[in-house]
Amino acid sequence: MILDVGAGQQATSGPASLTQTEHRVATLIAAGHTNKTAATELGVSINTIATHLRAAFVKLGVRSRVQLANALRDRNETVTLDTPN
Repeated sequence: MILDVGAGQQATSGPASLTQTEHRVATLIAAGHTNKTAATELGVSINTIATHLRAAFVKLGVRSRVQLANALRDRNETVTLDTPN
């Protein structure tokens, strides 16, 4: 769901509603990170990752990591993990 949000207004659902941190967490998780590796990447606790992830799930209306990845992919907002050769 994409909401047309004017200046000074904040979307309440959909990708536009995510905070910068929620978006970073959601992107890492959608790319295949675990909560632990995302926490290490961002320098925060696993509980902090879980909190931001729960908020992103609610705002995006998803119930799983697969649905999260699909929601972000549909908006071309996913990243790929670097894989060692």
